[in-house]
Amino acid sequence: MPFDSQEVNLFYVMIKLWNVILFSVLRRYIFETIYYHAIKASSELAAREGTYETYKGSPVSKGILQPDMWYVTPSNRWDWAVVREMISKNGVRNSLLVAPMPTASTSKIFGNNECFEPYTSNIYSLRVLRTVWEIKQRTVVEMAADRGCYIDQSQSLNIHMDKPNFAKLTSLHFYAWKKGLKTGMYYLRSCAAADAIKFTVDTAMLKEKKPSVAEVDKEVEEEYNETKMAQMVCSLTNPNDCLACGS
Repeated sequence: MPFDSQEVNLFYVMIKLWNVILFSVLRRYIFETIYYHAIKASSELAAREGTYETYKGSPVSKGILQPDMWYVTPSNRWDWAVVREMISKNGVRNSLLVAPMPTASTSKIFGNNECFEPYTSNIYSLRVLRTVWEIKQRTVVEMAADRGCYIDQSQSLNIHMDKPNFAKLTSLHFYAWKKGLKTGMYYLRSCAAADAIKFTVDTAMLKEKKPSVAEVDKEVEEEYNETKMAQMVCSLTNPNDCLACGS
């Protein structure tokens, strides 16, 4: 299972325990651990293979790591002094290391939710959990900022708004920018209209032709089935609205 999905599962376990603040701290510990071991392994690899081509002059070559750019002091969970000493001696093999990705296709294959996002629906299990449409997107941005201080590339952060508009998007983009995120939005998801289809019968035609009730019911049923079938067909002229396949 991709780690992103594991984080989402852990999030909902802690939500049930009503400990959101604790999870914010735990989220930083998780990504601190990922970044620490990633850059340590990269330095060990550089000792054998050498640094990447443009290493000289990079922030890491000057001893500036990702949390330093965010003015964040790592916890005492790991020995950062040892890693910094390794880097000053060996450098690093990789210019970038951490980037939570949009695992849409892979997640569907394994039956997990996409990326590090909240659940898009509760079809997965019979638990009362807030879906991505019911969570404030500022909270989603804040969660991304918690991870951001240990992500040296970026995050595939999707924003979900029921009815997006210019004011909402501008406000959210500036909020993400103030939080220091490189990517304020990867995809914008909006909720499709879910109005019931309304069918009417022309009374004038009924008086003129006077069909039987059974004939009218049959015509209405056929029209309804045709409309529903048309809605289910994947539109090639608007492929971005269909997430069921990778076409």
